[in-house]
Amino acid sequence: MISSVNSSAMQAGMPPRPEGQALSDTQKESVSDILSSYDPENLSSEDAASIVEQFKEAGIEPSKSLNSALSSAGFEGKNIAELAGMGKPPPPPPPQQEASNLPDNSTFSITV
Repeated sequence: MISSVNSSAMQAGMPPRPEGQALSDTQKESVSDILSSYDPENLSSEDAASIVEQFKEAGIEPSKSLNSALSSAGFEGKNIAELAGMGKPPPPPPPQQEASNLPDNSTFSITV
């Protein structure tokens, strides 16, 4: 069975959260305090990563309520997530060396 997925959460690289999960008054205050240190018009990737980390430390999880609080403060949740590198797949591993490029410093002996 396939279930519906909250597309905004998936775009941000975060697991979907219940639609009705509201922030507590303490969490709303934490969001406000955290965001007060940043300028939404000049947000760097380091700033966004710091915001995400501070939200995690405060126990604030992605939700519609958080997105609403971000919007009220002049921030866009999607922009913060993108700048923080959330939702991006990890870089591919470095290419493997081919056997022909490996040094020939091994010796083998076969006994019959």
